[in-house]
Amino acid sequence: MSEDMVSGEDDDWTLEEEEAEQQHLESVIHAFEVYGQHCLRMLKRKEGYFGGLPEEDQEMMVEMWRRRMASMEECVEANAAFLKRAVMPNRQMFENSRIGPGRGRDGGHATLARNEGGRDTEEALKAPGLKSKDSLETHMDKVRCILRQLVREWSAEGRAERAEAFAPLCEAIVDAFESGNTSGTLHRRNFRVLVPGAGLGRLAWELASRGFSTQGNEFSYFCLLLSNQILNHSTKHFANIFPYVTNTNNVHSWREMVRGIAIPDVDPSVLDPKVEFSMCAGEFLAAYKDQQESFNAIATCFFIDTAHNILAYIRRFYQLLKPVSTPHKRWLGAGRSDNTIENYFS
Repeated sequence: MSEDMVSGEDDDWTLEEEEAEQQHLESVIHAFEVYGQHCLRMLKRKEGYFGGLPEEDQEMMVEMWRRRMASMEECVEANAAFLKRAVMPNRQMFENSRIGPGRGRDGGHATLARNEGGRDTEEALKAPGLKSKDSLETHMDKVRCILRQLVREWSAEGRAERAEAFAPLCEAIVDAFESGNTSGTLHRRNFRVLVPGAGLGRLAWELASRGFSTQGNEFSYFCLLLSNQILNHSTKHFANIFPYVTNTNNVHSWREMVRGIAIPDVDPSVLDPKVEFSMCAGEFLAAYKDQQESFNAIATCFFIDTAHNILAYIRRFYQLLKPVSTPHKRWLGAGRSDNTIENYFS
């Protein structure tokens, strides 16, 4: 995929909205950069709890405790290195759009402050302009969640989930193409597919790998930063991540928490060069408001439930799809559909 991501920004934004969006991007980048510090502070607190136990209790498990804490610290540091590596090539990802990194209200990125002892201060973990509803802890929850999402989309361990969610959509797209290609003269690369809510890009990549010209659309900077890293700056098994190292719920043993996952499970660069593949950054309705009859099919997976007004999504799908005789319109979806009209009035 080309490293230049398509911008889907709304041209009607005010200066205040642009500055707010820039600050949000800065806070996401900051969360990636301080993930290691944040998690290591959590582990330090656990050490403090252990140190508060009676000496005879500590002696019973001190060696085991030290080994496990050292292993968890290594896992956190490996995750932190991966996340920082993901941010580095992406700082200029939006330089061709209206809002680019480094043009926030303070004129620069968040910097880390340290005290004389070299330990991270509380202030170092705060990003400029981070508001209470957009708190660092909320961002950290999203970083931990996105690490687990990498497992679902880009690891061998996530193959079963992808087989249930992505494979039926891919098969349906193939069927839609074949049903409209009775003469056998249409090439797959001329069949354009849109994937709104593309997440980390795996479904869009799967369709492109099958020969369809595909564009993914995503609104979340957390997803955009990592999908750009995977799709444009990685090879098969280029990194090991430890997505469960801070997760203490629903685990059978400590070894599950420190289990490494190799990503990605394929080489994302292995695509037909004649097939168009891109990602559009922006909110779906705004990003595609001016396009008409641009796609042969639309594939959505766990996307419809994000709509504030599901009818607005459906109208935009109809606007974007090219008219055909049979089937009439090709929108194929998987996932929850509980965002119904009744929900707006209940």
